[in-house]
Amino acid sequence: MTKEHLGPINRSQNKGLSLDVIIRRSIPYWLLLILAAALSYFASYLYLRYTPKVYRIQSRVIVNDDDQEKSNSNLLRFQLDGSGLYNEIEKEVEILKSRDLIGQVVKKISLCANFSKSGKVRVSDVYGSQSPIKLEIFEPEKIKDTYLGNVNLTTQGEIEYLGKVYPVDSIVMSPFGRIRWTLTGTVSSESTITLEVSTINKSISKFKSKLSVNPITSQSSIVDITMMETQPERAIDILNTLLEEYSKNYVGFKRRIGQNTLDFVDERLSLVASELTNVEKDLESFKRKEGVVDLSAEGQIFLNQVSELDQQAAQIDVQLLVLKDLRKYVTKRNDEKAPAPATLGLSDPVLIELLNQLFQAEFELESAKQMTGIKNPKIEIIESSIAKLKPSILESINNLESSLQKTRAGIRSSALNREMALKRIPQKERMLLDISRQQSIKNTIYTFLLQKREEAAIQYASVVPNNRIIDQPITFGIEKPKALLAHLISWSFFFAIVLAYVYLMEFANPRYLYRKEIEEDLLMPVVGELIFIPDADREEGIVVKENKRDIINEQFRELRTNISFLKKGDSSQTILFTSSKSGEGKSFVSVNLAISLAQTGKSVVIVELDLRKPKVIQYLGLNRENGISNYLSGNIEKEQIVRVVKKIPNLFVIGAGPLPPNPAELILNERMEILFNYLKSNFDYVLIDAPPVGMVTDARLLGQYADTCLYIIRSNYTERSYGDLISGLNEKGGLPTINIVFNGIPLKRLVGYGYGYGYGYGYGYGYGYHSDQKKITSTFYTKMLRFFKRS
Repeated sequence: MTKEHLGPINRSQNKGLSLDVIIRRSIPYWLLLILAAALSYFASYLYLRYTPKVYRIQSRVIVNDDDQEKSNSNLLRFQLDGSGLYNEIEKEVEILKSRDLIGQVVKKISLCANFSKSGKVRVSDVYGSQSPIKLEIFEPEKIKDTYLGNVNLTTQGEIEYLGKVYPVDSIVMSPFGRIRWTLTGTVSSESTITLEVSTINKSISKFKSKLSVNPITSQSSIVDITMMETQPERAIDILNTLLEEYSKNYVGFKRRIGQNTLDFVDERLSLVASELTNVEKDLESFKRKEGVVDLSAEGQIFLNQVSELDQQAAQIDVQLLVLKDLRKYVTKRNDEKAPAPATLGLSDPVLIELLNQLFQAEFELESAKQMTGIKNPKIEIIESSIAKLKPSILESINNLESSLQKTRAGIRSSALNREMALKRIPQKERMLLDISRQQSIKNTIYTFLLQKREEAAIQYASVVPNNRIIDQPITFGIEKPKALLAHLISWSFFFAIVLAYVYLMEFANPRYLYRKEIEEDLLMPVVGELIFIPDADREEGIVVKENKRDIINEQFRELRTNISFLKKGDSSQTILFTSSKSGEGKSFVSVNLAISLAQTGKSVVIVELDLRKPKVIQYLGLNRENGISNYLSGNIEKEQIVRVVKKIPNLFVIGAGPLPPNPAELILNERMEILFNYLKSNFDYVLIDAPPVGMVTDARLLGQYADTCLYIIRSNYTERSYGDLISGLNEKGGLPTINIVFNGIPLKRLVGYGYGYGYGYGYGYGYGYHSDQKKITSTFYTKMLRFFKRS
């Protein structure tokens, strides 16, 4: 250790931040962390308190639960339009989510009317048992706009809404069609009931966005129907109605096809019955006229064979007629509206499957047009699907028709052979046989139609929904807001703000905060550390008092001790005080150090050479009289400018005097050297309060008269960019031996301050004094320090 530099210089190049360093530097902000915790809890509480709670209501069903459909071959499940394997489950899922089905639900339970109640902070929906008023809307498709207003109960027990009064429990007309108001509870005068009547399309979109339908696995026919709603009761009603309408639609679709078959059979039965009656009359008349009672054995055999062939031909004729109706329906469906034809007698599984797909698409198209009109984008999609099905259906019809005609031609060929045998029968018997044949044909067709009618009636009556409810709609609790997630987000947000603040203040701060930073950047010793003293605790800038044992007094005593090791020989010691810029406490340090030195019995003089912004005289409470500017100008002698500070023994001061216009030129006056020679020979300590070296050159000019330079750096004030200036002055000798005084350290930064360097480099300095000293660390700080030191 040299007298020029006090203590060893830490040249460690490891500037990384370890965990204990980060924690030490974050501990002073513990109040912010507590505040962040309180704010996060309060914010999450408010969010959870006033955010509408959304419940998850779910039902589980089996769709497409039809054994006959499941027994079909994979060929039936293949679409011939090239779209690949047809997924029945996906089709049913889309039907359950369709706007048409949701629209039927909206109409049935009047979801176009939404009641709400205003609270102190937010507005919440009311429904069912929570709502004292119910509104049934019978014609929701007539709603063309949104209506919003308060609902009031008049003294006569009537409902007032949007300036109109309506009776209760009566169907009346309104701007949005026929409605009926119902009172389901007591209307409180304290709460305001608001009613919003929306268009059916808006209501469908609202509830469709809350609905999700998903199979439990990709290959499963079990589907979960889930709804997110603020009103669980309304969601349960919606899901129950949705499943009910879904079943009705399926049953209605199947029965619609069955009814068309029954109508077709009844029409044919009526025609065939009339023809059969006429033939029987002809047979009766012929027998009476010709006297023929019975046929010969040969004729009877012929009649039996022909009857069998005619029965087969009749069945084929019925199928050809059905195919004709189907072709007409398919080719003219875009031009005219016609009921779906029957599929009586058809056995081609591919054609039947394609027809079922067509009938389903036509049913959805009709529903969409009734629900939303022709501008619905879904209509274009359905029509495109229908257009792709038609070519496949027509091709199947043509193929089946061709096959039936070939079969019919074969039957006709066999019938011609029987007709050749007929020529061998006598004329009367042949005529009777011909009439009996016609009777047999009509009777066979009539019997066939009666059989098919009974089959169609049985099928019509036995249609049941293709779905089964496994789990009824139930509430599975609150889906959002999630309490845990809300607390985590709130805590993360506020703690992120605190951590960002701590990072900016501690780790990204462009100013010097800790002694270790100074020693690593400047490689210079720090001979003194001074805590920040608010202006309210100062007496005209003076904090050093005799017999005071508080922190700041002990720190100045420590500084006084340390600079004694910088003294050269037994002669007086001249110390230059400077800094990088104004406001770093240069004059404050010089005055208080001078007082501390004077308390030891040494004669001390302060030379106020900051001729631009002098403060020493002000700190000492003296009047501004003749000073060094008068002396350097030759107007007064040096003995006349030395003034005694009466309230502080052994302390003298030379004021700046009148502020000159040319301070730098005045300092170069040869009388300056004479003055310092005089002061060094008459005082033990000469303290020079020089201007900031980063702003003017005065301090460098005065450096030749000083033995040591105390360079003042203020915590969280002096920019680290001045480090190059200070190092340059030290290396190039712009100032005498530079030692750093770290000033204005906040109390919070004394926790773990210096990262193990201590105070005063082991010269016994500490804060264990009592008297009126303020405690700088709490027990919590101490425990934390000891813990991390052990770590």
